[in-house]
Amino acid sequence: MVLLGQPELREMLSRPELRQLAKRITARYHLMPLDGHEVEGYLGHRIRVAGATRFPFTKLAVKRLHLHTGGVPRLLNGVADRALLAGYARSENPVGERLVDLAAREVLVRPMARLPKPPLSVWIGAGLVALVATFFLPYLPVGDSRIFTRLRATASTLLMSLSCVCGSLLKSIRRCSSSFPRVASSIANRTSCRATRL
Repeated sequence: MVLLGQPELREMLSRPELRQLAKRITARYHLMPLDGHEVEGYLGHRIRVAGATRFPFTKLAVKRLHLHTGGVPRLLNGVADRALLAGYARSENPVGERLVDLAAREVLVRPMARLPKPPLSVWIGAGLVALVATFFLPYLPVGDSRIFTRLRATASTLLMSLSCVCGSLLKSIRRCSSSFPRVASSIANRTSCRATRL
């Protein structure tokens, strides 16, 4: 039996549940990435096997191919193929580094960058806007629009939810007052939360 796969296959075979299968593999060979000189030889061999008489890449293009692909043959094949296609479409012979860069951008999938986390000030600002809108929206003049009616209902629901949360918080503070009498009483005295129905 012959197993061929990506580097992830090696990781998969090292799992404890696949231990018995891994023991039965008697010969292993791992194709490592090619260095800069090997990339040119590899591409030259593939070009000759395809029937070409001239090498279609400039020296700088070969260096860029190695830079973009890290010498991984599977990636080299894809980027070189796309660069050759672009060179044919644009009548460029030999294919230069500019077309290799374009081909690499098209072929190689870059990991998506994580979106930056907004700073704390943005979160505080959004919370203040939501709080102000929640408390002042019910006092705006009533219009005939359905949207405004829905907004009033949402604001009313938010106020009721907020009052329930405050009530629960006050109950918790009073329960803890036996343990922390001074802290709990000062917090309970400062916090007054009433449910207002619209």
